[in-house]
Amino acid sequence: MSRSPANFSPDAHDTRVALARRTLARLAAAEVAEVAEVADATSDADRLAAGVLRDALQLSVDLHEAGEHRAALRVIGAPHVSTRSVFDLMDRSTPEAWELVATRMEQVPWALDGVRAVLDDGLRRGPRAAPRQAEACADQCAAWAGGRDGAGFFTRLTGEAGPVVGTRLARRLAEVATAAEAAYGDLGRWLRERYLPETDQPDGVGPERYPLLARTSLGTTIDPEETYAWGWEELHRIEAEMAEVADQITPGAPVDEVVRLLETDPDRALDGEDALRTWLQELLDRTVAELDGRHFDIPAPVRRVEAMIAPPGGAAAMYYTGPSEDFSRPGRTWYPTLGKTRFPLWGEVSICYHEGVPGHHLQVAQTRYRADRLSRFSRMTFVSGHGEGWALYAERLMD
Repeated sequence: MSRSPANFSPDAHDTRVALARRTLARLAAAEVAEVAEVADATSDADRLAAGVLRDALQLSVDLHEAGEHRAALRVIGAPHVSTRSVFDLMDRSTPEAWELVATRMEQVPWALDGVRAVLDDGLRRGPRAAPRQAEACADQCAAWAGGRDGAGFFTRLTGEAGPVVGTRLARRLAEVATAAEAAYGDLGRWLRERYLPETDQPDGVGPERYPLLARTSLGTTIDPEETYAWGWEELHRIEAEMAEVADQITPGAPVDEVVRLLETDPDRALDGEDALRTWLQELLDRTVAELDGRHFDIPAPVRRVEAMIAPPGGAAAMYYTGPSEDFSRPGRTWYPTLGKTRFPLWGEVSICYHEGVPGHHLQVAQTRYRADRLSRFSRMTFVSGHGEGWALYAERLMD
């Protein structure tokens, strides 16, 4: 495990794209040699691995050449987000594990300096992120920095170390947590005071940038107008289905009235984070038990999935993180409470199926498990169009 967060500086981006280009050249040379010498020497698995690697690396080169890394401000998956979220996945069960947490946390200010340098380059050279992206990310940074509204993310995290570590390490953790929160506070203020006033980029990125960015989510090239037309058809289909279901709950009532009922009915809700987490875990465990051996063959390591409450300041929707390669850390679904203490359940069942089983967890964890069929790169790669497509199918399957 790396002892520092990823390097997001301009030089690091250039270094990574140079490595991508060298690897693409080696892949091309290997393919030429295969055709010229023995076509059968490479297995189907090798060809699949090469194809997945080639597509991903070429996309990373294309994105870099377009300067998209200079506008990477979003509340999910952006560099400032992954710098923080990596700590959600770290082991914290031993003093040695907390030493690694401290070492990595110590590097957070350095990592965020790189993030700021790249975004500042985007202000000068373009492209720029939309104002509401900058504002939302500034809010995230402020939440993780803490302050008048309470302890920041890193202070809360290191507060868990008390029963595990000694005085020296506890003091070090407190110091690096304070520095990390200060760095997030500085980045948030810079986004609000420097970046936000200088960007007027609309939410829509235009016909040149959109197809390239769509490739990052879909793994393929699309016709935007054709895709939008299909999207409108899907929206109308879903709205018609919502009306049918609403009529089953309260005959003759419009959708918005039925939603208000489901949101306010105390018999259809839970109170408290602990009750919600217990309910989600029971749903996950029950779904695994009911599907295994009947609809899916689920390997033993994949049967374990944990329901978690997400730290404040992250995404506003439930999300999933995959297991470690050795399954010592399980797959996890993360539920953001957004300050709520009462949780209507009508919308949570399908989301839990989507994020957990048979959705992202069954897909991602099973892929990690199949080391005999997939390259390591293939097992660690996620393409949204495929991944979210499976998870939406999983919702429909459970229905």
